[in-house]
Amino acid sequence: MPLPPWVRRALKALGQLIKDVPSAVRKAARTIASGVSRTAQKAIDATKKVWRWWNTLPRWIRWACYGVSIMLIVYWIVGFSTVGVVKGSFAASMQSSIGSVPPGHLFATMQSLGAKGTLWKSMAGFGAVVGGWLG
Repeated sequence: MPLPPWVRRALKALGQLIKDVPSAVRKAARTIASGVSRTAQKAIDATKKVWRWWNTLPRWIRWACYGVSIMLIVYWIVGFSTVGVVKGSFAASMQSSIGSVPPGHLFATMQSLGAKGTLWKSMAGFGAVVGGWLG
């Protein structure tokens, strides 16, 4: 029994669709790749522009920024935060080796400064001063 005409047309259209899928995928991949390439080029151009601007700043300002960045990384690694000692940090391992921390101990002072939110500010300020002085 022959297939009805609408089924033959549907199968023919499906067959054509299956043939067209690889070329459609290739075309979509080319479009995406060119878009990514243009975006990457724009990002590179923007980075170069920012870098040129950065190098127009006085050296002491750049070095102060480097100092702030370094000290904030050190602050993050050390592990005294505004919510307490960060789990798995250097401060956590120090606290576990000290045990009960007596008042006035350096660790207690650092923990207090961290909880008040002044430790990161003072470390960033110290980094800015030292970096600016070195620059």
